[in-house]
Amino acid sequence: MHILVAWEIKAEGLYWTKIDDTLNEVLKLYPSTKVLPTLHLVRISRWADRDSVMRTLLRAIEPLGNQVELLVTPVMDGRYEGYLPDAIWPSINAITG
Repeated sequence: MHILVAWEIKAEGLYWTKIDDTLNEVLKLYPSTKVLPTLHLVRISRWADRDSVMRTLLRAIEPLGNQVELLVTPVMDGRYEGYLPDAIWPSINAITG
């Protein structure tokens, strides 16, 4: 099982990087891989893990006001196909496989 997590940061330059780094640090708590610059696959073991990921991310962005928009998908299962660099597929398959 896995979820997709995506965000949009409404800032620029070093502030954008600081916010992005903060959110990436949150996802390091979970088995995850960055698929696109702000799109991540996160492996979960239980349905409740999705809520844990969401709560942790919300705590990280709450102090930022309206600087971040966040999307977390429902729990999913299955494999992905697409046009991405070959080097990313092993990590995608490790999360979704």
